[in-house]
Amino acid sequence: MIKRITPLAILAATLLAPPLWAADGTMTFSGKLKENACELDAGSKKQTLDLGRRSTAHIGALGGQGASFTIQLNNCPASSNQVRIRFEGEKALSTGYNADKLFALSNAGQTDAASNAGFIISDNFDFSSLVSVNGVSKTYDLQTGAGTVNKLPFTVGYYALEPGAIMPGTAIANIQFSVEYP
Repeated sequence: MIKRITPLAILAATLLAPPLWAADGTMTFSGKLKENACELDAGSKKQTLDLGRRSTAHIGALGGQGASFTIQLNNCPASSNQVRIRFEGEKALSTGYNADKLFALSNAGQTDAASNAGFIISDNFDFSSLVSVNGVSKTYDLQTGAGTVNKLPFTVGYYALEPGAIMPGTAIANIQFSVEYP
């Protein structure tokens, strides 16, 4: 009987003993919960923007011949008076100027795809303020209340990845966006 109690006593003692490890650090989580947010207009949820046919000679280090688009937010509550837009996509392989702001072509490597080109997005019409890949736009002030409409303007254009000629072809980029409330 003594032989049976000893293993059971040892097992019970090890299960009931406090752990022998110490914490190496601590983490604190915080955030803000909002009662609700603006309504994203149905026309803004899935947009296809055709930049048309552009000459590669006009696309350089300063971008080329952009096209405008808007993201529309409706019925923004008073608690949501500012917003930023995060543009998410694949960063183009470039080491040139504005390399962190160049969105890669989604159709790169296909037989009819353009090469040495990418897309840039600006929250100004003159491309003076480019949005980084997976980065946020400037902060927009919103009109709030029932029935309000907020149209956030953006411009998209082509951009040469590296100095040199852009090889002509089809240029497609799939870019997602998220609405952020600062």
